[in-house]
Amino acid sequence: MERQETILLAAQKLFSQFGLKKVTTDDIAKSAHVSKATIYKHYKNKNEIYSEVVYLEAKELLAGLRAAVSAQNSVADKLRTHLLTRLHKIHSLVNLYNVTQETWSDFWPNLANIGQWFLDEERKIIKDVLDWGIKVGELEISRVDLVSYVTVSTLKSIELPWTLEERGITAEEYVDIMVSIMINGIGNRKHGDINAAV
Repeated sequence: MERQETILLAAQKLFSQFGLKKVTTDDIAKSAHVSKATIYKHYKNKNEIYSEVVYLEAKELLAGLRAAVSAQNSVADKLRTHLLTRLHKIHSLVNLYNVTQETWSDFWPNLANIGQWFLDEERKIIKDVLDWGIKVGELEISRVDLVSYVTVSTLKSIELPWTLEERGITAEEYVDIMVSIMINGIGNRKHGDINAAV
């Protein structure tokens, strides 16, 4: 295993346990069994290490989303799988999740490019699903870019599990309602059971 990988794995564990603020470069060096000088040979500071950890977690989440979506055979199933995979997997990627939840003021300037890259990549996944749906005749959408943007933006509302729990809604119920509204429209007759649930 290369030294950089060793450093990042050690840092990922420490950051996920204690958070960015409490972990020091000395802690990372000790956990990775390298000298502090070795860390500074590869990274300018702790924030740069954290940015790299978050980037790796974001790549892992995107790969998981792409694999889950590609295994499905309908637009509804692809969207549902995307939403559920994102919701469940983001919590296991503690550092990425904390970036989306904690105040950004302390370290977000270092991560802004990663955040924008992640959103752009996620929009591409949703856009590919919508384009596929149009191609196979399941959807009629004129502004695919806008719909993919709105879809990804809406995902922010279900990143905190307690927001659903307070209303007595499971993640699966929320996702089913959201996908049904997206596919059928809120006023569509096919939608009767969903209207009762909302």
